[in-house]
Amino acid sequence: MQAFGFLSFGHYGHGSGPGDPDARRALHDAVEIGVGADQIGVNGAYFRVHHFARQGAAPMPVLSAIAARTRHIEVGTGVIDMRYETPLQLAEEAAALDLISDGRVALGVSRGSPEPAQRGWEAFGHTGSSDPRGADLAYEHFDSFMSAIRGEQVVDADPTSGPAGRLRPEPHSPGLDRRIWWGAGSRETAEWTARQGVNLMSSTLLTEATGASFAELQAEQIERYRATRREAGHDWAPRVSVSRSIFPIVSDLDRHFFGLQGRGSSDRVGVIDGLRSTFGKTYAAEPDVLVEQLLADPAIAAADTVMLTIPSQLGVDYNLHILDSFAQHVAPALGWRRNSDGPVAPLPCLILHPTQRNPHEHHRHLQRNRLRRRQHRARGRRPRPPGHLLQPHRSHRDRRGRRVPHRLAHRRRRARAGRERGRRPRRRHPRSGRRRVAAGRPRRPAHLGRDRARRPPVLRRWRRHARRGEGGPRLVDTPEFNDEWKPEALSHAKVLDALRSGTQDLDWFYVSPAALFGAWAPGETTGAYRVSDDELIVKEDGNSEISGTDFAKAYVDEIEQRKHPRQRFGVGH
Repeated sequence: MQAFGFLSFGHYGHGSGPGDPDARRALHDAVEIGVGADQIGVNGAYFRVHHFARQGAAPMPVLSAIAARTRHIEVGTGVIDMRYETPLQLAEEAAALDLISDGRVALGVSRGSPEPAQRGWEAFGHTGSSDPRGADLAYEHFDSFMSAIRGEQVVDADPTSGPAGRLRPEPHSPGLDRRIWWGAGSRETAEWTARQGVNLMSSTLLTEATGASFAELQAEQIERYRATRREAGHDWAPRVSVSRSIFPIVSDLDRHFFGLQGRGSSDRVGVIDGLRSTFGKTYAAEPDVLVEQLLADPAIAAADTVMLTIPSQLGVDYNLHILDSFAQHVAPALGWRRNSDGPVAPLPCLILHPTQRNPHEHHRHLQRNRLRRRQHRARGRRPRPPGHLLQPHRSHRDRRGRRVPHRLAHRRRRARAGRERGRRPRRRHPRSGRRRVAAGRPRRPAHLGRDRARRPPVLRRWRRHARRGEGGPRLVDTPEFNDEWKPEALSHAKVLDALRSGTQDLDWFYVSPAALFGAWAPGETTGAYRVSDDELIVKEDGNSEISGTDFAKAYVDEIEQRKHPRQRFGVGH
């Protein structure tokens, strides 16, 4: 977890007193909570949308008001019911909000949850759905909405009022399409979300009940989302959020409100919208207990953002007290970064150690070790090196079960991770840890600088069989030529001899670069080069070199101009 925000359902009543605000009071409180949360360092202010109920129904004015009075906090929804929305109008409002907030929008949308009204979206003018839940309408609206968000041209221009062509909705906010979220209530919906190329928002309930805990179901949902997204080939890293009911108990008033809810709280299974569903439990305890409970939650470990559901009807002061308590006593132990530290970065896809028992163990160990290091610092003790805590102690054995030194185990883990990424790891001695020198690797040539000598001279078409001056000996036959390079140079000479003795209908040319040519000797790009037959091209300072760009230019020029058919020629500066 890198960030947390609050999720408000915006409940209100008839204004009879404390705990029963009217609509006006609820909207004003929502803005003040957002402003206060920004000052605390909370990362996001998110609002649920419901229609035909005494809850928040029009989020854009509230989000605009918060964005205008804050500097860092992200503003968004969790979630907007797309069955009720006019897609292009929503896209225009979202773009305007994103421009007002300077890119601090995180807009969550979804198919929607059950509403008090029967097919209420039809009262908004959206008819034609054949699904009793209106899912087909929501997906259709979502496609149109994303097309507009991405700046696609969706309508023909009137040629009588301007140039012909197609027009896009305005205003357009570049990058907003990467800050759109879909609220997924099942594992299958999470996979669909990944294919659409939007972020994942997982709520406090899942429309599934498999016998697994809510946290495990949600962690599997996140894992399947990320796996499907990798297969889809999207070129940017997404964010993932989960929602939780979390209440740190730091006062008697907290204990009065939530003390009983936290005792023995567990996941619940019920039926919603005709689907058997799993509801997440409530976390309510002292901060140190909460830290242990949340560190053991695999879904929180897998997500980069946690949304705390808040009792908004209890007023501004108490809700800010909940957020401040979480920010002070719980969030730092989970890896939280304040909103002033910059935008939230998506969690990287970590490569798991093969000895781990389940795919969420790695995240738990990372967070537990991070807490342990903070505790060491608080006690004035020097924390152990981070590399030592990356894996449990059992990972300090090799594949045969033999105990190995920690530093060697850490290197082996890094080497395995590199191989999985297609990267060739460095070769080191198994005991000393020093880099091995490959057998037969040439030592530093006397005429090369220190930096150039660090790279092996494995080069093609070197002019080692060129001659020193007209009628002189070949370079490969001179005494100072490195013996370790001779096999390569002589093999190229044999290739040249075979080409020269071949049939006349074979069309070829052979280009030999200067002596110093390769990635280890990049040279200077001049846009010009000199050409010779068998003589080595040497500059006035005695060096024979050419850059890769100029060598490529000579190669292409010969293909286009054909000045040396069935000949070998050399190029250099």
